[in-house]
Amino acid sequence: MVTRATHADLRAEQPASGMASHGTRVEGAISYTVAPDVAPLWDDAAQQCVASFVEWLGRESRARHLPVIEAKVVRWQSFEDPRDEHVVIEADVQGDSATVATFWGAACDQLADLIGRHPTPAAERLTVGFHSR
Repeated sequence: MVTRATHADLRAEQPASGMASHGTRVEGAISYTVAPDVAPLWDDAAQQCVASFVEWLGRESRARHLPVIEAKVVRWQSFEDPRDEHVVIEADVQGDSATVATFWGAACDQLADLIGRHPTPAAERLTVGFHSR
């Protein structure tokens, strides 16, 4: 089961229909889901990074004409070392693989910048993955 999340409070389990942190509609914002098993792995700083990243993702996807079909936040854990856990922002992006890969590179840079502004152990677990469709 996947829980819908708001930018204002991802733990509130409310619909994420493009709401800004102050509760007003953000035109063209991307809705995203958060898997319930993510909750113990993050804090307020990580949640703010995700919210800011998704806002950037919406703006950038429109500017690049690469629609985001789906976005979700999931937990990833290594089979080899179960202590190795990450919170992954996954985005399904419509476009050819080379163009989506370039977009992914920019997304990695953007997320790194956001993490640098909110450097907590939970925020440092964040990573991003793109799938082209």
